[in-house]
Amino acid sequence: MCIAVYKPTGAKVPTNETLKTCFTGNPDGAGYMYASNGKVHIEKGLMTFDDFKKSFDRTIKRLGGRKAARKIPMVLHFRISTQGGVQPELTHPFAFGNNYDDMKKLSCDVDCAVAHNGIISATSSGAKDHNDTMEFIKDIAYPLMNSHDKSLDVHGLIDKFLNGNRVIFLRGNGTVDMYGDWVEDKGVFYSNQNYKQVKTLFKSWEDYSDYYYDRYYGAVKDNSKAKAKQLTHFQRKDLREIGETWCDHCGNDLYIEYDPVDDKYYAYCDYCGQRYEVDEETADAYFELQYNWGN
Repeated sequence: MCIAVYKPTGAKVPTNETLKTCFTGNPDGAGYMYASNGKVHIEKGLMTFDDFKKSFDRTIKRLGGRKAARKIPMVLHFRISTQGGVQPELTHPFAFGNNYDDMKKLSCDVDCAVAHNGIISATSSGAKDHNDTMEFIKDIAYPLMNSHDKSLDVHGLIDKFLNGNRVIFLRGNGTVDMYGDWVEDKGVFYSNQNYKQVKTLFKSWEDYSDYYYDRYYGAVKDNSKAKAKQLTHFQRKDLREIGETWCDHCGNDLYIEYDPVDDKYYAYCDYCGQRYEVDEETADAYFELQYNWGN
């Protein structure tokens, strides 16, 4: 699913432990941007946590240390690959503009840049040389924000188009535009809860897999080990409208399956083992979105 992290002016830089948790859960490359001296500086294409940490530590040192860096607004992004595959050039953030080559630059200074968490179905064309975020920037956001039609509600149009996706624009003057629902923790904003270290409900993936395999075939009747929770309003909305959401226990992705034992649909997290009750309307919308993505 990815995770984006926005540290506003005045907030502390997230700890290395938190940043490692973000990378571990989203291991397909990282990047970051910060506003200074009227420009947004981008560093990305960092494909291991060691590479990310070395680069980020150098930047923090250049800014005068973690205390001084509190004065600097910054955005960090950790990617799970979707469209375009695992490529350094497709890591976030992206320079804001209408040129894919500029967006692919691994180190640059620009007037504005963008990071995104989610899947924008309308710009998921299946291209190999760019992803849905880049296509959204080039074909949707850039034309709207440069339109001479003053009657347009640009922010509202972009928000409607994104349909719940979490997106952040950072400008050289330090201002931001944020879309979607973010989680605030100690003054820092996270695009989901994937930054938290959590205790899993199962000892291992094998333990989890064996349990649900047995349950699927009716061998396990008692499911008290992973008692189903209720979906939140935002989880249900995301599953219906964008076909994905995250577990509020660990922050990882949920997927929906039918449970023949209970004759119900459940949303499962295959990281921590938590499951959620799902109504048929939400399940139908989710499966329709999954089908459309595959065709």
